Amino acid sequence: MWILKTVTLGLWLFGFGTMAFLYFATFRDLPSNSAVDIRLVTWYTTRNPAWWTALVVSLALGYAVVRSWSAPVVCGWLYS
Repeated sequence: MWILKTVTLGLWLFGFGTMAFLYFATFRDLPSNSAVDIRLVTWYTTRNPAWWTALVVSLALGYAVVRSWSAPVVCGWLYS
């Protein structure tokens, strides 16, 4: 169960980080009624080594948070 929580939290952090990065790098300075080429978005994401590094860091951070979380067990039958 902690693997699912780790992946979910890591991808959630990564998704919001990617959206914020794309906003600040591309969309913030554009005038209204303009378009962005998909090649620019892929250049900032899948072709960027820093983006892949951020994916690994987000998953590691999600793992660290999930493993250190000491919340009470709500559903005991999940862990038995």
